[in-house]
Amino acid sequence: MSTPHGAKLKPSKVPAVLYAAMSRKAVRLAVRTGTLVRVSGKPIAMFERSSRARRKGGPGAKIVLRISARAAAERGSRFYDRGSGRIETHSVPLKFAACSNLPASIAVPRIDAAGGVVVTAESSPRVLLLLKKSGSSERWVLPKGKLARSEQRRTGARREVLEESGLARVDVGAFLLRERYFDRERGRMVFKEVSYYLMRVAKGKTRLKTNRAEGFTRGKWSTFRSALASTDPVRTHQSILKAQKSVGGR
Repeated sequence: MSTPHGAKLKPSKVPAVLYAAMSRKAVRLAVRTGTLVRVSGKPIAMFERSSRARRKGGPGAKIVLRISARAAAERGSRFYDRGSGRIETHSVPLKFAACSNLPASIAVPRIDAAGGVVVTAESSPRVLLLLKKSGSSERWVLPKGKLARSEQRRTGARREVLEESGLARVDVGAFLLRERYFDRERGRMVFKEVSYYLMRVAKGKTRLKTNRAEGFTRGKWSTFRSALASTDPVRTHQSILKAQKSVGGR
């Protein structure tokens, strides 16, 4: 395997999100192994713009991935600054990658899920975040979950939000967008497609009782700025930003 060139970056210096263009063969291999590498053994080139990643990916590199790079660095992945906006790495766990248009030819279990960006009825709305425990780690997430068989996404989104948060009621509004990303579940890689809806909770009805049986240890009502700082950028930020645009707030 070729060694990346350039200065090794501290995790705090790694951009939150980087883009990499990969071949179908590399993505298929990553689905099997859980780790994204170039089949040639050369370093993965990453950039802060998807258009540049696509141009620099070379022939055959057709799948553009969004990588939660800083989070990966904080968990041991190494990134090197090549200069001119190019960052390289040997490898990165596939669970840190998202893809807005994964080809159907990539054989990976696909999970249809739905959830909500739940906001308070205030002049400066707050966003609901839940702290999810997974093994020895915890992370702030938006409420969401898998759909039951034949369940409509809007219906499933409301059900999941109420089950996980303990809220008595939410009003489901506009569809926001569909977040698509890889994850590891029960020892295998899966591809989650989560439909998020804008939801509102009435003033004085914000009391939370998180579902500890599902691993949620607590919840909080956060500013949009804090929500963006606390959550995974490739799994939630597009939905949070769209909600913020709809309701205002900071």
